[in-house]
Amino acid sequence: LIMGLYARWMALPKKVRLYIGFSTMGVALLGDYVTTRINDEIQARKALEESEGNKLP
Repeated sequence: LIMGLYARWMALPKKVRLYIGFSTMGVALLGDYVTTRINDEIQARKALEESEGNKLP
């Protein structure tokens, strides 16, 4: 199975393999950026809620 998959991969033209590789890398970097931003936003909201909770009488 692995050798057949590898043979099919190597049968693709070099430019297609490069396109697939760089596209995958780009999507991974974009996903990492987005999830980091979301995580930072969640942490900032938690910190804000905790600080507001401490101010209430």
